[in-house]
Amino acid sequence: MKKYLLFIVEGKNDRRELQAIIRAACGTTFLDNYVDAYHVHNGDITTEANSSEKTIIKKLNDIVSAWRKGGESPYQKIPTSDVARIIHIIDTDGVFIPESSIIQTDDGKVQYFDQQIHYLDRSIIIGRNRKKAKVIRRLLETKTIDNIPYQVLFASCNMDHVLFNDRNPLPKDKDANSFDFARKCTNALFLQDNVFVKGVCAEGTYHDSWEMIQSGYNSLARHTNLNILLKDLNS
Repeated sequence: MKKYLLFIVEGKNDRRELQAIIRAACGTTFLDNYVDAYHVHNGDITTEANSSEKTIIKKLNDIVSAWRKGGESPYQKIPTSDVARIIHIIDTDGVFIPESSIIQTDDGKVQYFDQQIHYLDRSIIIGRNRKKAKVIRRLLETKTIDNIPYQVLFASCNMDHVLFNDRNPLPKDKDANSFDFARKCTNALFLQDNVFVKGVCAEGTYHDSWEMIQSGYNSLARHTNLNILLKDLNS
């Protein structure tokens, strides 16, 4: 019997891109064993006003419980035993960089660079980063959500950066880039040659990848540990 893999993602483009990646990289190996299901959160759950290291696990438990009980059609009343794993994909957003590298500017939009974040009120980004870092570290301590194995993976500094080498995409380009990527991803060689290449993929173990991304300016650099998940699904 096939098991469900529940992916929690930040937006509809992330869902489209992740589904294309998994099917291109894993193919029949994945489809013979799993059903991929998605909860699109439409935002960053780690930075929401009511999120903290004390509340984040309950929020995720509520999401998963509602999904299992049929809150997201077409899935209906899925027992815990039928769900193999929950995979939560988050952006790093430069959250672990030194606070001295958060620069106050006149721009009302957050802008990410190799070793800096720019915004019109640096205190807002400092507060966001402190909060988000605490939430992420709480997630890294978490082994199960709703009694189902749980794993959090990263795209740095965001999914557009990983897939398109663009930290600061224009809103008008995001949908078009996503659809184009999903179309091209039907060719597994495209995926290997353009995304999961040396320097972008985290090396070592899951633990190693999270140690790396929390160091220096790596949370602003172009990295992901999705490759660790793909290797696991193909094993």
